[in-house]
Amino acid sequence: MPSDSSSIQQALQSALTAGAQARLQLPSEGRVHERQARLLAVEPGGLWFEIAGGDARVVDPMIESGARARVFIPLGMHHLQYNGTVLQRLSDFAKPDGTRGWAVRIELPASAALSPRRKHFRIRVAPGDALPTLKIWKIEDRISLADRPLPSSELMIEPIDISAGGMRATVRSKNAAFPLQLSTEQRLRIELCCEKESYLIEARLRHPRRVEPGSESAVVGIEFTNLERDASGRKIASLLNKLIGAIQRKQLRERNAA
Repeated sequence: MPSDSSSIQQALQSALTAGAQARLQLPSEGRVHERQARLLAVEPGGLWFEIAGGDARVVDPMIESGARARVFIPLGMHHLQYNGTVLQRLSDFAKPDGTRGWAVRIELPASAALSPRRKHFRIRVAPGDALPTLKIWKIEDRISLADRPLPSSELMIEPIDISAGGMRATVRSKNAAFPLQLSTEQRLRIELCCEKESYLIEARLRHPRRVEPGSESAVVGIEFTNLERDASGRKIASLLNKLIGAIQRKQLRERNAA
């Protein structure tokens, strides 16, 4: 995959011309604030993104503390995903269309690299979207997926976005007596209850990140595994695709109505 600086700069310039929409995760005030943000400018060491005036209360404390944002930018067949320090905010930034408005500059680290785009379409879960009931447990590799897991291994889960290949979610320990302990590659057992049926999904934990140091909640990636292995897995994948399609249509109707 291309990862050298010249390839990234070339891809960013193409994205800038196309008015690419990035996704920002801004951990501030004990929460992770999600924002869709248009790429406005590419400068040495930093990228400018369009924000709303009300986002000053989120980004200003991050600038003061030197906090880092999570940045996702689609770049053709690849995407750029990295953590960068929030450096500066302006209320009268000169945009490419000649207008002026609010913008934030976020560091572009030298270690940033391009990665292939996701195989599965992923949709943001909005308040009011109908999701199946999800239960999730941490399990050991040697345990059968069908075995009943220990109650102490169950996690509370709040999906952020979802695809047929996995999801991003906020998780926390269901029992306060058991501190949240997470590691990449942790095996997961997910029970999905939909249409009066229950389905078991095997998954792996990816990129756990605490909302803030010492916090008992974390934003994680969850990769569904082995869905293409047998008829049962393919049925679950089909169910997930139908669910995502229904959410997408609902959100589109709401945007059109607005």
